[in-house]
Amino acid sequence: QLVTAWKAEMAQPDEKGTKLAPATVNRRLSAVRSMFQQAHQAGIIQWVVTIKGLKSKQYRNTAGPGVPAVRRMVESLDADTPKASRNLAIVRLLFDLGLRRGEVVSLDIDAFDPTRSKINVVGKGQREATPLTVPAKTSAALQSWIAHRGTEPGPLFTNFDPAGKGKRLTGRSVARIVSAIGENVNATNVRPHGLRHTAITSVLDPTNGNVRS
Repeated sequence: QLVTAWKAEMAQPDEKGTKLAPATVNRRLSAVRSMFQQAHQAGIIQWVVTIKGLKSKQYRNTAGPGVPAVRRMVESLDADTPKASRNLAIVRLLFDLGLRRGEVVSLDIDAFDPTRSKINVVGKGQREATPLTVPAKTSAALQSWIAHRGTEPGPLFTNFDPAGKGKRLTGRSVARIVSAIGENVNATNVRPHGLRHTAITSVLDPTNGNVRS
């Protein structure tokens, strides 16, 4: 009864007319349910709280920077330096193959086979790698980066920062890199997943959503 009353109270506006977001209410209820579940498993109580959360409308930001912005990003990285080569290879994998940033940073150098133009990617929620065909320009960008990186075993994309030099890039680092490149070319909605969304949209638009076509 107490939790039910608390849920109803949280769903109402406060004195200033401000209401908690359903997601906030649901997080709080989830924490309470978890606490009682732990107490039940420990044998402290013989009951659990099963009160459901509020219905909330899921929102996903599917806006991307758009193909023209991606072209500007690629053109801005047309420099034969280690950092530009690395960043160009990352942008091309995110857009040309529509990869997630987690998939990109998890790649080791031996995942890429330039002779067959293939790269083995472990997809989200999967344990085994799937070989993907690498377009010519993407392959060239990867090979350019590897020429700077060297062919020693280890992570494909490494850090240049003094604190983590030579270590595997993190997903957060990739997000910062991509965002900075976007800012340099005055692009908006530039984030790793935004490049993925733009890639998917650019493929669907010519066929009006006909995946088979």
